[in-house]
Amino acid sequence: MRIPSMRIVVVALTLLGMSVTLLSAAELRVYSGGAPQETLKLLAPEFEKATGHRAAFTFAVVGAIQQRLEAGEKADVALLPAPLIDALEKAGKLKRVPFADREAMKKMVDPVMAAYAKEIGADKIYTAINEMK
Repeated sequence: MRIPSMRIVVVALTLLGMSVTLLSAAELRVYSGGAPQETLKLLAPEFEKATGHRAAFTFAVVGAIQQRLEAGEKADVALLPAPLIDALEKAGKLKRVPFADREAMKKMVDPVMAAYAKEIGADKIYTAINEMK
C-alpha cells in the first residue's frame, strides 16, 4: 500500500477537524480530486467515530467537480486547486470559511503527525523540522 504524503495527511486532518465544529448535518459531503482519496478514506472512520457525522465522498477530475458544483450540487468541503475555489466562490457556488484558530488546530494535529511520522520511520526528521523555529 502506498503511504500518503504527510502534506496530504495534514490537509485532510485540518479539514476534517474544522468540520467537527462547523457542521450540524449528519452527512459531510466532501468533493475532491483523486490525489487525497486514499488518505481521506483511511481517515473517514476515525472522523465518523469522533464526530458522529458520516463522510460522503465524491472523487473525480477537478474539472468535472467544478462543473457539478456550477450545476448546483452542494459540497460541505471542497478539496480543489485554489484558482478553482476562487472561481466557484466568485460565481456564488462555494462559500469560503476562513480558518482563524491555527493554534487550536495545531494542538489537535501535532500528536497525530508525530505518531504518523514514527509509524513510517520519519520521527527524527519530523522532530528536526519542528525544532527549526
